[in-house]
Amino acid sequence: MSPFRRARRHSLLVRTLRLALPIGSVAIVAYYALTLGVSWKLGPGRLNVGDVQLTADDLTMKNPSYFGLTKEGGRYEVRAKKAILEFNKDAPIKLIDVDGDLMQLNGVVTNLKAKHGLLDNAKSELELFDGIEIEATNGLKARLSRAKVFNKEHRVVSNHPVEVEMPTGRVRGATMTMRTDTKETTFVGDVDVHLKASTPAGGTTPVTPAFGRDSRQPVDVKSEQLYVNDAAKTALFMGGVVAVQGDSTLKAPELHVAYEGKAFDAAHIAERYGLFTLIVLGESVLSSTVAVQTAFDVHHTPASLYLIAAGGLLTVFAMWWLYFSKPAESLLTSNRVAFVWGYGHYVVFASAAAVGAGVAVNVDRVSEGGHEGGASAIAAGAAVSVPVALFLLTVWALHVRPHHSGRVWDALFPVTAGVVLVVGFTSEPVFAIGLVLAALTGASIAITAHVEHEPEVG
Repeated sequence: MSPFRRARRHSLLVRTLRLALPIGSVAIVAYYALTLGVSWKLGPGRLNVGDVQLTADDLTMKNPSYFGLTKEGGRYEVRAKKAILEFNKDAPIKLIDVDGDLMQLNGVVTNLKAKHGLLDNAKSELELFDGIEIEATNGLKARLSRAKVFNKEHRVVSNHPVEVEMPTGRVRGATMTMRTDTKETTFVGDVDVHLKASTPAGGTTPVTPAFGRDSRQPVDVKSEQLYVNDAAKTALFMGGVVAVQGDSTLKAPELHVAYEGKAFDAAHIAERYGLFTLIVLGESVLSSTVAVQTAFDVHHTPASLYLIAAGGLLTVFAMWWLYFSKPAESLLTSNRVAFVWGYGHYVVFASAAAVGAGVAVNVDRVSEGGHEGGASAIAAGAAVSVPVALFLLTVWALHVRPHHSGRVWDALFPVTAGVVLVVGFTSEPVFAIGLVLAALTGASIAITAHVEHEPEVG
């Protein structure tokens, strides 16, 4: 073969590789992305990859988040500034600047932060290290160097020294196991506890455990093990217990302590707001009923009046179901979130109350035959459509969107709010709005049933 022919073949090979290698790389990446989309999923959980950068060894995601549901219906979410995935679907995800939440149906929420972490998708386990901070709504705060979170079992385990702060004092230990669902924590090895002296407001009897002559003094206890049940407000020290209060010292194989304190109860807060929402919706039903009944008693009964009555009931009942379609207690993960959530209910309460007034405006307009001086058709329709749209958007922002239930769920409420504003211009706005909300309720029930019955992987 001549040198010119060999050179020509070499050039052809180079051109082919220049074309084939990028195409092959794209195909491999596409296959890998598809594999991730299928494999990195736990039940209805999802992985939001954020911005993706590809290198020869791995994929790097910026601002990703991973979230899903536990078998008991709780929720967990892990966020990070950066996540690195090796080209092996069984390899753990390397996380940088981690921020995660474990949320249970009983309202207990645990927030975790760490500089680095490893997420094992198959086992639903998260290992954190370097500057870990844990804060739970039951009043516990922890600082530790390394910990492992078992999402499905609601456990946080650290085999390294830890320090936990509570409203009643401080605890240090060589290892720690925390059950976030039952509010139980166990410390093993070199346990050192400092219990603050405290007195109930308006009282004179100290709540600090007392065995010395001065019960106003704090208590320092050292032992081999410590079991804390924050639900029962009890603590059990075991193994070489030495307790000191003032100038008194107590030594025993075991020491039982009962303490005071009430932690933030997210479930109770959500229940209070839910009950108040029910009261406001009930007032809307009452005002609408009175307006319709008065129209029936005083005026003739056009068919439009029956449609308004039916549409009003559909609207209020749908608003009730949509508000309670997602549990709110698992969302109250911090004071900042609870502050926004609580004050956001001003719009929920105001819009729910305005719906009843809007239905009454439409009743008056129909019963009076649109006489001069009354509300126009556009104003009467807007009196219902605007507060209903505000209610939907607020409930979506406070209750639905934070649950990350999927694109369909997230889009349903804003789209429906827009449809409600449009049908407010129809000839029968109240009835049309009621039908729209009934359709939204049906779609929500169907989507929820599909998600709950979706098989869990891993």
